[in-house]
Order: sequence, then C-alpha cells, then structure tokens
Amino acid sequence: MKITIVCGLLGGGKTSFIKNHIDSATEKTVVLVNDFGSLGIDAELISSGGLETVELPGGCVCCALKMDLMESVGKIIREMAPAHLVIEPSGLASPSGVLEALGDIDFNRLDVVCILDASEFMDLYKEEIYGNFFLEQVRLADMVLLNKTDLADDVSISGALDLVKEMNPAAHVVKTVGGCVDGGIPELPLKLSPKLSKIKKQAQGHGHALAFKVISMELGDEHSRESIAGLFSQMAEKKFGNIVRAKALVQTHQGPYRFDLAWGNINEVTFNSALSRSRLVVIGPDIVPDIMEEEIRNFLQA
Repeated sequence: MKITIVCGLLGGGKTSFIKNHIDSATEKTVVLVNDFGSLGIDAELISSGGLETVELPGGCVCCALKMDLMESVGKIIREMAPAHLVIEPSGLASPSGVLEALGDIDFNRLDVVCILDASEFMDLYKEEIYGNFFLEQVRLADMVLLNKTDLADDVSISGALDLVKEMNPAAHVVKTVGGCVDGGIPELPLKLSPKLSKIKKQAQGHGHALAFKVISMELGDEHSRESIAGLFSQMAEKKFGNIVRAKALVQTHQGPYRFDLAWGNINEVTFNSALSRSRLVVIGPDIVPDIMEEEIRNFLQA
C-alpha cells in the first residue's frame, strides 16, 4: 500500500488537488479526511467526485485524535484494503502528528504533498501567524504545489519559490492554478526506506495544532443564495471578528451552493448534487463561539 499525505494551510487548495488528481479508476483508493469542525464539509466535497471517503472530524491530528487516526487507518486497511490511502489532515493539524501515527503501519511508499496559496504565502510568512507550524509543513514535503498562481503577481510567485527552496531544497516544486497540475503529477523518485526517513524527519520536532477556535453550525434550508453571500461578505470584512477561514455547503432556494472564505477572499460555486443538510464552519484565533454563532443566526434571520 502507498500513502499520500496532502497537507497545507487553511484555504490552500488541498481538497481541489485531491479531486483533480487522485484517480480511483486505476487502483482502489480511500481518502481519509480530518476536517476542522464536526460537520464534514471537505469529506462531502471529495466523495461527490466519486472517491471513497472516511471522515475523522476534529481538525487536529495530535494527542487524543492521533489515536483515532491510528485506529481509522487500521480499520481502513482491514476492511477496505486500499492500494492507495490518501490522508488529508486539517489545515490546523501538524503533519508530524500524522507521520508519528503512521509509525506502526506497513506501507511501501509514503509521499507528503504540501499545497500553498501563492497569493498569500509571503504575507503569512512575514506576519508569522503560524510560526514553526508553518515551516514544518513545507520542510516535511516531498512535493510542494504553489497553488493559485493566477491570483498572485510575479514578485509574490518568485519570492514564494525562493523561500520554499530555502526551506526545503530537496522538494519538487510545481506552480498550479485551481489545484491542477498540467500533464498530471510527476512521478517522485522513490527514496530508500521512505518510512524510516519520514519518521526521522518528524522526530526533529513534534508540532501540535494551532490554538484557533472553531464553530460548526447547521443552517437549515430556508436561506437564499443572496443571504449566504451577504453573510460571507460580512465575514470577509471582519464584521463578526477575526475569521481566517469559513466554508459552507448550503441548500438554498436557488439550489445547492458551496461558499469558501480564506484570508478575506470569497469563492462561490454551485454544488453538483443535492445536499441532505446545510452547514457552516468558521475558524479564527480570537472568536467567542457562542457569541459569534448567535450573531450569525441573527444576521441570517434579519
């Protein structure tokens, strides 16, 4: 069995990459999704593309959840026997925690793919919002996808490429738009004893998830597309506080929609299948969950 860990900061494009490039037609593939919050939005997005998906909610592959990850991987191997296991940790989770949890798993190949937002990468690095956690994601990667290059200027892209090479000279770096690699993913060289080398790397320093707070809300199906779009505009303007990431799957009066907010940028698209429930997940460093949830519900009911 081969394992691919797809990591990256919030809103970088991990889920888009998996939907675009993980092919279940040629080999049995299972995707284990560790989404932040408890409502499994990423898992539904991936499974809507036809991939077998297993959820591990919570958003932090460390401490108690590390044991849950070990149990989930063991169960997937026993009951589903995939040829390829893809693990998507939350953008809040430490990839070293994932590697540590895989220490007793038998596999013949392990690759770490890190997805970065080229339009935000340099600013986030300079602001030191993520600290060592930020550096770890890049340093542990075999491949780094510098995503959303269509939203970044040449100076930002050049600076990001130089910084990634400085952090991890051995990484294979690819520039992408929408998580799509032109011509498909290049075959990475198979390293000697990949399991041992990865576990040694992560032993250099074990990180934990960042101290962000998460709100997970069921929204009901009585809302219009315009009301949800208005809510996301208000969140982008920080009217509800310092929100760094929000996402929603909503069955609106006009049909199903997916909304994303990452670092002030909003993306809205129609969803390709009916939704059994509407939900919203919001994350930020300084939010008070009970108060913010009440404010959001009041806004939608106004």
